Amino acid sequence: MPKKQIKTTSIRLKLAVTFSLLFLVNGTSISQLPKKALKLIGTWQHVHDQGFETWRLEDNQLLGEAYRVTHLGDTVKIETMKLTYTAKTYQLLVTVFDQNDGRAIRFVSKKNRFMFENSNHDFPKAIVYKFSCWSRNKMEAYLYHPHKDKLPHHIKFRKVN
Repeated sequence: MPKKQIKTTSIRLKLAVTFSLLFLVNGTSISQLPKKALKLIGTWQHVHDQGFETWRLEDNQLLGEAYRVTHLGDTVKIETMKLTYTAKTYQLLVTVFDQNDGRAIRFVSKKNRFMFENSNHDFPKAIVYKFSCWSRNKMEAYLYHPHKDKLPHHIKFRKVN
């Protein structure tokens, strides 16, 4: 094989390997989160009050922010959330700005479901997200109290983008 042809073949091989690695890295970052988790991406407006959540995909995790709108019309960020998935386990880290000395509280779901639990936390003990089977634009969240006789706090959402 002539030197020029070897050099061209070598360059093509390097380019093919580089593009393959880029494809694998980018494909992995999206595919590690199950499709169910990707449903969270977007902006979700509370149906019965002035709150909303935004979720975005970044570095193989979902990052969320929760806001409320005051009676004066100001938008205030009240918490941040980070959702990761490894070894069939979801982990949800929630940081509420005026609680827990600014530390993130860890909730875990070990059954590949959207039911996150932390029995050591005062409230909520569990957070459950449920997506409507009839509409991609509807979701509900339940925040469970430590007292079994209390009904969970229930939030209905509709997706606005």
